Amino acid sequence: MANIFEELTSQRPKEFKVNSQVALSWFRNNIRNIFDRRKNETIYLDAKRTGKIVEGNMYMMFYNAKTKDKLPYYDRFPLVIPFDTRSVKNGFYGINLHYIHPQDRQDLLENLYRYKTADRTSGPTGEGVELRYEYIQSITRLKAAKPCVKRYLYGKILREPLQVDMEYWDVAAMLPTADFGKVNTNTVYAESRKKM
Repeated sequence: MANIFEELTSQRPKEFKVNSQVALSWFRNNIRNIFDRRKNETIYLDAKRTGKIVEGNMYMMFYNAKTKDKLPYYDRFPLVIPFDTRSVKNGFYGINLHYIHPQDRQDLLENLYRYKTADRTSGPTGEGVELRYEYIQSITRLKAAKPCVKRYLYGKILREPLQVDMEYWDVAAMLPTADFGKVNTNTVYAESRKKM
């Protein structure tokens, strides 16, 4: 049985190259029409779960923030690309794409693909991106990542994370799966734009 990413990818016009600006645009414009409103729980059940977080890969996960009582909001189902697993004791820093508008996600992904790496440590497909905090701070085309940088603790991940293969990053980034509780996503996007 195909998972949600395979199902949605199969609906993308065949002439659109995977991870291209045209494909990202197509997903951004069409995802709400073809996404069958599955809940995050259903996505979780039919996707590939993994017990290990690897820098440069993409993951979806159920998360319960340690300082949730002090935060105005946080994403309970983040879509994260970890880039630093050494600085945080029992956790990592990552880019959560849900904090920015889908158009900004599209632009950011297009720029992240420039840092694509293919080595054996990047998961089963051998693909991921090479990221460092210095890149995010100093490279103008990665400025959209600034409000997305969040710290995650392994002990606060509620269930085994889902690894999203790079061929499905376009789809995952456009899915309306962010869960900020009672806070509207447009409020989150507006606050993030101020930090870019």
